[in-house]
Amino acid sequence: MKRLLYKKLNNRRGLTLVELLATVLILLLATSIAATGIPSAKAAYDKAVDASNAQVLLSITVTELRRELGLASKIPNQDFIADSTKVDYISGKNGGQSQIRTIEKDGVSRIYIQEMRDFLPDADKNDSSKFVPLVSIGNDDSKLSATYEKVSFSNGAFIVSNLEVKKNGNTLAKLDTLTIHTINE
Repeated sequence: MKRLLYKKLNNRRGLTLVELLATVLILLLATSIAATGIPSAKAAYDKAVDASNAQVLLSITVTELRRELGLASKIPNQDFIADSTKVDYISGKNGGQSQIRTIEKDGVSRIYIQEMRDFLPDADKNDSSKFVPLVSIGNDDSKLSATYEKVSFSNGAFIVSNLEVKKNGNTLAKLDTLTIHTINE
């Protein structure tokens, strides 16, 4: 075997057409196998990254909701306004009237209504362009957003139901119920 290989390597005539075609065929097969594996490996990597980012976003959203609603106070002369889509309250951070709601484009978002009224007397608290996402990860193409189905207030606690992180309408992470006890009831 060594002698045959030595003889082929020292042959000054070069490779035959059959040997050259066999080499090209082997290289084409190896390239096609590698080329079909790369897109599926990238898709698996992207899916794992999205799942990881969704868990991080869910955790951060829970932390921000607890921080925001845990210090919330009732609006004077009324109970907490908590219905299926939004919560109106007095912010424990700045003392102004605030609202948290889910906005389709940005997910769970916050607006400081009192500050808006101070600076913009005719401000519309239902104008979603005035809301700021509570938390955001990604750009417009790969954006993950946290949403909830409903929020209610009972026995000194906000109950947020079906808190989800979605990308392009697909749920990547979910928390069925989040209970946030407020200290300023």
